[in-house]
Amino acid sequence: MLNSAKVDFTRFYECKNSQKQCFILDSVTGSGTTAAVAHKMNRIWIGVEMGDHAYSHCKIRLDKVIDGSDKGWHYESC
Repeated sequence: MLNSAKVDFTRFYECKNSQKQCFILDSVTGSGTTAAVAHKMNRIWIGVEMGDHAYSHCKIRLDKVIDGSDKGWHYESC
């Protein structure tokens, strides 16, 4: 399960520091939280991850976010 405090902080940070036409660069994607929140907030995002979990975790999670099957936190206007 996704840590809601991390999502709340990430959403707050992206909301206060970006606009919809801005790019969000996540140079160490890890579990994909920043990319997931950026996508749900209608930001343009780029995620970079070199580890094997880029395919085993990040891609699986972000595919669900992109196709809308992820039922976690949803977009609310800033």
